[in-house]
Parts: sequence; structure tokens; C-alpha cells
Amino acid sequence: MPVVSGYNSSDCPIRYFQNPSSRSLLFESRSEEKKKKIRMAASDRTVLQFGPSSAATSNVTAKVHPLVIFNICDCYVRRPDQAERVIGTLLGSVLPDGTVDIRNSYVVPHNEFSDQVALDIEYHHTMLKSHLKVNPQEVIVGWFSTGLGVTGGSALIHEFYCREVPNPVHLTVDTGFRNGEGTVKAYVSVNLSLGDRQLAAQFQEIPLDLRMIEAERVGCMYMLVILVHI
Repeated sequence: MPVVSGYNSSDCPIRYFQNPSSRSLLFESRSEEKKKKIRMAASDRTVLQFGPSSAATSNVTAKVHPLVIFNICDCYVRRPDQAERVIGTLLGSVLPDGTVDIRNSYVVPHNEFSDQVALDIEYHHTMLKSHLKVNPQEVIVGWFSTGLGVTGGSALIHEFYCREVPNPVHLTVDTGFRNGEGTVKAYVSVNLSLGDRQLAAQFQEIPLDLRMIEAERVGCMYMLVILVHI
């Protein structure tokens, strides 16, 4: 198998062994001299999407605050014309009972191609540092994307966040609001292997708690009206 180079969050080179027919993920880093593209190959693996939790993830649950959903919908409304979806980082903490408490978020600029995803990791790290100065208790707990379900591109992005935090949560928000309702789901990734060979990345849905007080519900309904009329 070929060896390809990648970078972790501290820009220290690491090496990955991937399949020859690999898809790739480009991490974009801006600088005054030039924009560097750091290429990491990700195997062209099958992405399996399962329903409610199995034994492998039965202890993982998530709780998302309405502000996060509102922020995601707002970012979707303000997205560039050519962008089909928006993605970003989820911030929060892990509660004593193991629940992932998602309290904040910010969008991360990205581009998607037929077989590649490009993330602006410098922007991501700059935003993270700014948030940590205000609230150091809120750390990276996962990432979000708009749309229904997960895709091959989602698997590539998830690999990046797996190097930012152990077992990140992937939150999907259906901004299409089919039948007047927005579907919000949470997933974690489980690797399926046969011996030493990794076969697929399985996105396993986990229980998600989303509760709103009346003022929050009114705000989300207002955002729904805007999205429906885009």
C-alpha cells in the first residue's frame, strides 16, 4: 500500500497507509506567503448508515441546545451561492453521565468536489482559540453538516475531527424542512474490521435530546419560515 503524508492539529507530519484507489481530503491553511494545501488520502471506504444505537454505541448519547440549531440554520441561509451545504465545529462538554452536551458551534469554510473535500483548518483553529478565550470549558465535541444523512464526503471530514477529539459526534440538520419539519440526528463512527483490515466506516445513530423553551421555539420557527422561502 502507498504511504501518504498528512498533518495533525499541531502541524506535525504523520503518515497514513491507505488503499491505492483512495479518495482524498485537502486541509487548506492560509498564510501571508501562500495558501498551503495539505493533502491526506482517505480510503474509498463504504459508508454505512444505521438506525438507533447498537451495543457498540449504546452508552453514547447527545444533548443539543437550540442555539446550536439556530446558528446552523443561520449559517445555511448565509452560505455562498455555490455551496450545497455548510459544515462546522461543535463545542460543548461531556457530562458526568457520559452525555455529549453540545452548546455552541461555528461554521468552517469548505469546498467539496467529486472525490475531495477541502477544509480551511487555519480558520477552524483561529475560531477555536477565540471561543476558548471566552469559555474554556467548551471544547470540541464533534462537527455538524446540513442535509439529510451522511455521505462519503462526511466520512472524509469525520476523519479530520477524529484527530481533533476522540470519538466526535456528527450532527446533521435537514434544512430542507420537508413537510414543514427539520430532522436533526446525531451519529458516531464505528470502524468495521476483518482482522487487521478495515472494511468500512459505520455511522451509528445515537439518542439525541433536543428541548426548547417557548422563546427558543419562536426563534426556530422564524428561521424555518426563512428557509422554506429561500
